[in-house]
Amino acid sequence: MNLTDNEIKRLWIKRYGDHAWAKDCYGCWIYFFDRGRDSPARKNPDGVVEPCGWEIDHIYPEAKGGTDSEYNLEFVYGKFNEMKSDRLQYFLTGSTLYKVMKRTTKPGYGIYDTKKYCFIDWVSKN
Repeated sequence: MNLTDNEIKRLWIKRYGDHAWAKDCYGCWIYFFDRGRDSPARKNPDGVVEPCGWEIDHIYPEAKGGTDSEYNLEFVYGKFNEMKSDRLQYFLTGSTLYKVMKRTTKPGYGIYDTKKYCFIDWVSKN
């Protein structure tokens, strides 16, 4: 995927507004200026010191035919992106099974939480 810095910023603002801090769809704090998996640890808005790096992930994996459409892209905490890899079903932590499924009310695919029986989206604009 070859997104320019301006395209990434536009997508971030569309999802999270003009905030440097946000929570990804899994509820992890990410910091706009910490793009990448190996970000420094810093105090997030909850007061916890941890890495807050992120990557852009294909919801429907590129390796399985997913596109670079903005509807198929998600800002994801870096370590979770690595754990998800190119699978359509996966566990990140605990016993919650996530599935990549076609959305019924929005374009494209989404990440489905099998415990809450719903698609998970951007958690916070803070």
